[in-house]
Amino acid sequence: MSHSTLAKQLKKIRIERKMSQYDVEKATGIDRTTISAYETGIREPSLNNLYKLADLYLVSLDFMCGRISKRTIDVSNINDQLYKKILALLYNHNT
Repeated sequence: MSHSTLAKQLKKIRIERKMSQYDVEKATGIDRTTISAYETGIREPSLNNLYKLADLYLVSLDFMCGRISKRTIDVSNINDQLYKKILALLYNHNT
């Protein structure tokens, strides 16, 4: 992943969601000057802030970082045990 790919994706997704940097700040607690720095490639988000942004935008980290073109990951064909493990990882990433 290049800094410019992530920066472009962050701005593109925010604009698609019709959100201002101020809206993102209010929703995530990430200062809007920091969001601007992410979107211009001056700074790279921490993993915690990437999680916050992906959760807000309802996209996968892989999509947000430009690794895949799909916004979400299809989990419809996995077994219940693996599905529960994935959910546990998703819900526990902030702890």
